[in-house]
Amino acid sequence: MLIILKKIWTAVFIAALCFTAPVFADGAHPKGISTDGSFGQKININGPHYEIKAEYGKQAGQNLFHSFEQFNIHLNESAAFTGPDSVQNIISRITGSEISWIDGKLRSQIDGADLYLLNPAGFMFGPNASLDISGSFHVSTADYLKMGENDKFFSKPLQSEVLSVAPPSAFGFMDNNFSSISFEGRGKISEDQWDKNPSGLSVSEGESISVISSNIEMKNGTWFETIEAGELGYINVYEEKLTGTLTAPGGQINMAGLASGGEVSVENGKPEIGNIQGGSINISGKSLIDVSGSGAGSVFIQTGKFVSHDSAVYGKNFGNKDSGRIEIQADTISFENGSEINGSVYGQGNGVDVTLKASETVKFSGADELKNVSRIFLDTHSKVNDAGDAGSLNIAAKDILFSDGAYISGSTFGSGNSGNIFLRAENDVSFKGIGYDPETNYFQRFYNGDNPVNPEASFGGIFSFAHLFSTGGNGGNIDIKGNDIFLTDSASILSMTLGTGNAGIINIRADHSILMNQSIGPCEWNGGLSVLTFGGDAGNILIEAGDLTIKDGYGISANPNISMKRE
Repeated sequence: MLIILKKIWTAVFIAALCFTAPVFADGAHPKGISTDGSFGQKININGPHYEIKAEYGKQAGQNLFHSFEQFNIHLNESAAFTGPDSVQNIISRITGSEISWIDGKLRSQIDGADLYLLNPAGFMFGPNASLDISGSFHVSTADYLKMGENDKFFSKPLQSEVLSVAPPSAFGFMDNNFSSISFEGRGKISEDQWDKNPSGLSVSEGESISVISSNIEMKNGTWFETIEAGELGYINVYEEKLTGTLTAPGGQINMAGLASGGEVSVENGKPEIGNIQGGSINISGKSLIDVSGSGAGSVFIQTGKFVSHDSAVYGKNFGNKDSGRIEIQADTISFENGSEINGSVYGQGNGVDVTLKASETVKFSGADELKNVSRIFLDTHSKVNDAGDAGSLNIAAKDILFSDGAYISGSTFGSGNSGNIFLRAENDVSFKGIGYDPETNYFQRFYNGDNPVNPEASFGGIFSFAHLFSTGGNGGNIDIKGNDIFLTDSASILSMTLGTGNAGIINIRADHSILMNQSIGPCEWNGGLSVLTFGGDAGNILIEAGDLTIKDGYGISANPNISMKRE
C-alpha cells in the first residue's frame, strides 16, 4: 500500500511540475514598469496595458526624457508612450541594473516621434514582441546617449543633470559594459498562422531601426513552408519563407557590436565605431534582417565578428524607387549553412549595392536542410521598359573564401542590366564547389526543374547571366584580384548570354598564382572560366598571373577573345 501511495504522489508531483513549468518559465523574467523617481515621484505604472504619460518624465525642447527603474512587457501586455505633438524624440533609460524583457507590444501615440530605449543591463525581445510606432526605433545598452556636440544623457542618474534640447548624435560606452541584446522568433509556423505582416520588430516605411550593443543575437526566426513558382525554367516546388526579425521597408537598419569603450556615431546616417574594438553579432535559425520595399532601404552593420547561420539579409526592390546599400564591416564575416544576401530587383528602381569589408576573412559555406547553399543574389527580374538595374557587389578582405558550392549570382531575367562584381583579397580568393554528389545533384535538379543551365545552384562560383527569357538586359562584369586565386571541385566563373543582351567581361589578376583543378573525383560539370553567347555579344576573358595551372577537366573558354599575361 505504501508503494502504491508513493507512486501516486510521484505521478501527482510530476504532473504538477509539467503543469506549472510554463508559468515558472514566464515568471523567470522580470515584470512590470516603474519609474525611478529621477523626474518626480516614483510611480508603479498599472498594467497590463501601461500608459506612460508625458508628466512621468520631463520635456526639454523636442526631447521627452523618461527614467525607469524597470521596464518589462510580457505576453498580452502593451506599453504606450503619450505626450504632446511637439515631441520628436522619446528618450528612455532603465536604471535598475536588471535586464528588460519585452514580449508584448511597444507603442508610441506621439505621431512621428522616434523612440530610444537605453538599458546597460541588456534587453531580451521575446517571440511576441512587436512595435506600433510611426517613427524610428533605437535600442542600446549604452552607458550614455550623446546629445548634439557636448551634452550627455547618462543611463545611470546623476545627482545634478541638465537635459539637453539637442538631438541624439552618438551612443557612448564605458570600458566595462559587455551586455547583450537578443531577439527570439516563433520558429516554424504554418502559413495559416501568418497574418501577412512582418514578424518581430518592424517600423513604418522609410523609418529606421538601430541596435547598438556589445553583443547582439538573433535566433529561432519565424518562418513557414510554402510552394512558389520562380522564373520560367526554375520552378521552386518548395520554399521556406522567412517572415522577419527586424524589418524596415524602404528604411534603414543599423547594427553595431563593440567590445570596448567609445562612442558609436549616428550623425551621418549609419553607425561608425571608428577604432573601437568590435563585439559580436550572430543571427541564426532563419532570422531575417529586411529592408525590402518599393525602393529597398539600407543595412549598415559594424562589429568584430559577424555570423549568419541559416539566416538572411534582404534588400529587395519591388517598385520604382532606387535602393540604398547593404554594408557589413567586421574583422570576420561568415555566412553559413545556407545563409543568403538578396538584393534582387523586381521593378523599375535600381537595386542595392552590397559591400562586405573584413580586416581578416569573408566566408560563405555550408548548406541548410534542403541543401540550399550559402549565396548572394543581385539579380534583376523585371521585363518592363526601363526596368531597374541590379546593384554592384564589392568584397574586400585578407581572404575571400566560398566553399561547399557557395555562389554569387548577378544575372538578368528581364530588361534591366546585371550589376558588376568586384572581389579584392590581400591573400587568397577561393571558390570550392561540391564536385560530384549524386544526392545533392538530385535535389538541386529537382528544385530547379532539372534545368541544365543553372549550374550555380549545384557547383558554386560566380555567375553573370543574361537568361534565355531576358528582354535585352546585359550581364555585368566580374573583376577579381588576389595574391592566389583558386577554383576547385567544379566551381566556375561564368559570364553567359542566352538572350538578346550582352555578356560581361571576366578580369582576373593574381599577384602569385591561379589554380583550377578537380580534387574529389569525376564530375558532371567541368568548372573553369567561361564567357559564352547564344544570343547577344560575349565579353572577353583577361587573365594576369605569375603562374597559371589548369588540371583535371577544368578549362577556359570564350567565344571572342582570351587574353593572358604573366605577371
